[in-house]
Amino acid sequence: MAEKTVNEIDIWAGVINPSSGDMSAPEAAALLRWGFNDHAKKRMEQLATRNNQGALSGPEKEELEAYVQVGQVIGILQAKARLSLKHSAGNGSD
Repeated sequence: MAEKTVNEIDIWAGVINPSSGDMSAPEAAALLRWGFNDHAKKRMEQLATRNNQGALSGPEKEELEAYVQVGQVIGILQAKARLSLKHSAGNGSD
């Protein structure tokens, strides 16, 4: 049986534990405001387009992968934030 390879995102998910809604409402609300700025969005679009064309250099591939990994970590954090807000709304506590 093949061994599962653990990547950086798997490790972050283990640290963040997105299935536990244990953030306070203010913490969760703050995390839900996190996102890429316009410059970063434009750069990601450029890199994705060039990637689809098979035209990325090695450093550009690394840059695109870095954006993807940061986006995944933000997604994990925001999943936890949403769950935390849902739990706090359901039981009346932060």
